[in-house]
Amino acid sequence: KLDWENQQVSDNLSSQERRLQSLTNELTQLRNEMSATKTNEEMVVFERNIELSTLREENTTLKTEKISSLNLHKRTTMLLNKDIGDLQKKLAEKDNTTEELQIQNQSLTDKVASLERELTRAMEHNMKVLQAQSSLTNRLETAEKKAEEAEKKAEEG
Repeated sequence: KLDWENQQVSDNLSSQERRLQSLTNELTQLRNEMSATKTNEEMVVFERNIELSTLREENTTLKTEKISSLNLHKRTTMLLNKDIGDLQKKLAEKDNTTEELQIQNQSLTDKVASLERELTRAMEHNMKVLQAQSSLTNRLETAEKKAEEAEKKAEEG
């Protein structure tokens, strides 16, 4: 849209330049016609009037271009402000998401630590159970040996 408006301003300027060239050509033609019929003083007054008219036209063209440029600047500024607002909103959303993720991460870290403590307790308990099992196995083997020995003695005796 801004490119289109820039093109409109450019086209308008080109049109004004063609009009100025046309007026310049007309002035040259009139000068040639008047030089045969008017005195130098009349020519100077006529040329000044033509110059004044040309300057007025240029002034009007410049005012129109200035207004177009200001309108374009206002629209550009509005669009930029909207983009800035959108970006600030997205940044705020990302900040909220980051904070939520940090809270979730802390919660998960706490859960992992709790599970690690439970695992450590379970492993310690498992070691005690293994030690007790080993002790029971040793006592069982000892008792079986004693029973076999007692059985042998009873058979011998």
